[in-house]
Amino acid sequence: MVVRDQELIRDLQDGSDLAFVTLYNRYKQAAYVYCLKMLGDVDAAKDIVQGTFLKVYERRSQLRFPERFKAWLLKIARNECLTDVIDEPESTVKSRLFTARQQLYELLKPMFDERR
Repeated sequence: MVVRDQELIRDLQDGSDLAFVTLYNRYKQAAYVYCLKMLGDVDAAKDIVQGTFLKVYERRSQLRFPERFKAWLLKIARNECLTDVIDEPESTVKSRLFTARQQLYELLKPMFDERR
C-alpha cells in the first residue's frame, strides 16, 4: 500500500521517523539528480543530498503546503548547492547582490539623467 505524501508529511511533522525515511527513499534520487546537474560532481551531489534531508528534518514544521513538498525539498537543495559553489550563505549573497545593484544604479544614473 502506497501512502500519499501529504499523509507522510503530516506524520513527519508529528515526529515520525518512519515517515521521514519513507520520504527520503521516495525523493533522494530526484534530489541527487538535481544536485548533480547543478554541481557536476558526484561526491558533492551526494553530500548535498544528505545535508538537504537533514535540513528537511530540522525544518519539517516550516512546511506549510504538504502538496508542494518536492518543490520545497528542491529549493532547499538548490540553496545548499549554491552555498557549496560560492562557499557563502544565501543571506550573504543576497546582501552582496543588493549592494552591487545600488552601486550599478549610481554608476548608470548620469547616463539616464542625460537622456531626459
